[in-house]
Amino acid sequence: MQRTIQYRGCEIHVELVSTSVGMFDATFRVECPASSTQLSSMGPHVPISNGPFSRRWAYLISEIVGRSAVDVMLGRRDSRPGHTI
Repeated sequence: MQRTIQYRGCEIHVELVSTSVGMFDATFRVECPASSTQLSSMGPHVPISNGPFSRRWAYLISEIVGRSAVDVMLGRRDSRPGHTI
């Protein structure tokens, strides 16, 4: 199963591989044209440790990890004056 999530101008590609009934290992890949730093742009997906997970948890954890990777690549985003992430 695959899903693509848009975040801050980047794409987080999530892939789930079934390990048993209702359980999945998760991997992600980030493509970000806004940054010269790419995380696994053309290479293999980065595995999420401590799996397997249920389908819902696998997608949620992969999205959170992918968003964190984008934030590291692009730096913090100040949405309000005086606000830091």
